[in-house]
Amino acid sequence: MIPFGLSSLMTVSMPIGRRATKCLVPGATAVYLCNEGAGTVLTDFSGNALDGTLGAAGAAPSWGATGLTFETDDKVTFPAITYPGAFTATWAGNHPTEGSIDIVLADATDATNKIGYNSSGGSVYLRVGNTTAAGAASPKYTPGTWHTITITRSAAGVVSGYANTTAYPGIFTDTDSVILSLLGNDSAGNCAEATIGAALLYPFELASTQVAQNHAALRGILAPRGVTLA
Repeated sequence: MIPFGLSSLMTVSMPIGRRATKCLVPGATAVYLCNEGAGTVLTDFSGNALDGTLGAAGAAPSWGATGLTFETDDKVTFPAITYPGAFTATWAGNHPTEGSIDIVLADATDATNKIGYNSSGGSVYLRVGNTTAAGAASPKYTPGTWHTITITRSAAGVVSGYANTTAYPGIFTDTDSVILSLLGNDSAGNCAEATIGAALLYPFELASTQVAQNHAALRGILAPRGVTLA
């Protein structure tokens, strides 16, 4: 038995974007699969037409067989999305080193109003909104291994994290409005030196079962690219 409707990935007659989104939790604001392979457009498969543009606000990341590789000041810019309350962000990526990895999703104009993480000693620290403290040690990853990181925020402002499907609840509280318009880094040049295979944004907090559903769906989506999610 194939879990979470992943059998739809095998429906060859259906376009990849449509097959993929049928496997994911519905209701996404934006779904970026990073599977175009060339060009300057990052397609939003949610149906909301929030397509991204490579390099519009800085250097462009490079396309590869597994997704988009970001270095230094590489950016993908997409229309600004504001979340005044609950939201969820998930990305699937491979970070080659344990060094200073910062900002996967960020506001284009305010370096402190961002959602992302950085690493220190192998621990991933989550931050969201105008928060200066990194928060408690949270999801961990293994450098060089593909994984998903999910950040959820409740309507009350409680931020939780997931490394793949392992939950780290209540990392900290932040009720600031979050504006997301970049994939790659923030205006201060903090960057994700990593390869990103997919990024998902939701206007609500996903439950743990839904986080697991999306992780399983992304495993199926990325498997044809030779990617094995942890």
